[in-house]
Amino acid sequence: MQPGDRVRVRKSVIVYSHPKHRSKPFDMHGQEGEVKEIISAWKEGEPLSATLPVVVVFGRTRFHFHADELEPC
Repeated sequence: MQPGDRVRVRKSVIVYSHPKHRSKPFDMHGQEGEVKEIISAWKEGEPLSATLPVVVVFGRTRFHFHADELEPC
């Protein structure tokens, strides 16, 4: 998985910050987006162990995922 790849959410992932469903649970399963970034380093190249390292953009909204929650489109 690289930045710019199209991906689909393959597992049930509940979010509460979806712009059209504020403060209500929304299941991201089946949604398609683009990998924006894979977080692995902090300022000045310091290694970082992010809990949810894959940032995916859905329109104007970004969400963080584990790599095993996504599949290529």
